[in-house]
Amino acid sequence: MKFLLMILDLSSATADYACLWCKIHKDDRWDTSKPMNYYNEEPMSRTLEEIKRLCGSKDNFGCIHDPLLNIPITHVIPDELHLLLRITDKLLQNVIDEVLERDAVEDFEKPRGQPKGIFLNRLVKAISGRVGISFSIWNKRNADGSESQVKEFTSL
Repeated sequence: MKFLLMILDLSSATADYACLWCKIHKDDRWDTSKPMNYYNEEPMSRTLEEIKRLCGSKDNFGCIHDPLLNIPITHVIPDELHLLLRITDKLLQNVIDEVLERDAVEDFEKPRGQPKGIFLNRLVKAISGRVGISFSIWNKRNADGSESQVKEFTSL
């Protein structure tokens, strides 16, 4: 997505008007009351000519400069595999963060000698054992070689 936005010279994916194909504002993306083709027709759809015309204007709908390539927007297709993998990585990061928070609460009151990080171990076993994917989590190393508190994990 970032690559496509850069090729078309549009604003970033977190900008107000980040869609490649239409001029929907980010606050309106949730609105499902519009007909199915509302954003695929004028005045909401984007065209290559319109992107070129809007560059440099005040109300530019996220158009920064002329697109780098002269490819009609109807011929631009996102790479679904990499979008899905990125979303999966973010979701997994959220699950790991949640497990680490649970472990921190549980481990705080455990007496010395009792095993800690039970929820994290359960998560690793569930992914590795039940799903059958090799998966591990470790502490990232600092530049000096010492362990930091930042967790890294193998990508699924």
